[in-house]
Amino acid sequence: MGVGTALVDAIRTAANNAAADCSRLFTDVWDSNWEALAFY
Repeated sequence: MGVGTALVDAIRTAANNAAADCSRLFTDVWDSNWEALAFY
């Protein structure tokens, strides 16, 4: 597992925490960031 995947998993876990009261995870990436586009 890469660093990006671990980061997204940690954010997802925190967002799913009942105390966080989050229902959506929004991500964004620049069109010129090919590595990030491949990740998503």
